[in-house]
Amino acid sequence: MDIPASPEGGLQKFYYDFAKAFQTPHVPDNSITQLRIMLAFVVEKDGSFSDIKVLRDLGFGDGAEAIRVLQLMPRWTSSLLEGKPVRSQFTFPITIKVR
Repeated sequence: MDIPASPEGGLQKFYYDFAKAFQTPHVPDNSITQLRIMLAFVVEKDGSFSDIKVLRDLGFGDGAEAIRVLQLMPRWTSSLLEGKPVRSQFTFPITIKVR
């Protein structure tokens, strides 16, 4: 049986903790009400994160902040393939309200 990697406490808790730790950078354009960031990363066999990349951001330092926060988050439970831990790739969309 294949089991995908997952954060301790589930995705809702992970999103909540991520948003709580995220420090919104200064956004000079008042018309921007939310930041949309797309990260890609690998969950290693031990649940740690590696190969973290920003696929999309608005360029106000929001991508760098998202990487910083992800690196602070607790390890995930790794993916299992045929009962053995394996590396797995994730694409992680993030939306943060600015105002």
